[in-house]
Amino acid sequence: MEKSELETIIVGSHESFIENVQTNISLLRKTLKTTKLKALKLQVGKVTKRDVYVMYVDGIVDKKIVPMLKKRLENIHIDSVLDINVLGQLIDDQPNAIFPQFYMTELPGVVAPS
Repeated sequence: MEKSELETIIVGSHESFIENVQTNISLLRKTLKTTKLKALKLQVGKVTKRDVYVMYVDGIVDKKIVPMLKKRLENIHIDSVLDINVLGQLIDDQPNAIFPQFYMTELPGVVAPS
C-alpha cells in the first residue's frame, strides 16, 4: 500500500488509494467490513471508455441518489475524461456554490471512518 502524498496522517492507518481500482476497492472493504458495500461499474468517455465505480453502502445510501448519479454519469457525452476533477464538474448541478459539492481524498479512513 502507498502512503498519502497530499494529506497528513497523524493517527490511524497510513494506507492510501492508488491507481489500481481493485486495490482501492479492497481498501474500502477492509475499512468498512460489511457485505453491504456495493460497487457499480460504469464507463465514461466515448473514446477512452474510462471505468468509473460508484461505491455505496446498501441500506444507508438514499435510494434516490444511486440511480440519479448513474444517470448523470451515463449522460456524459465527451470523448475523454482524463481527470477526476473534470468528472466532478460534469456531474455538479451547482458549480458556483460557496461550499464544495465534492470532497476528494486519498485516504480510505476519510471515505469510511471507523
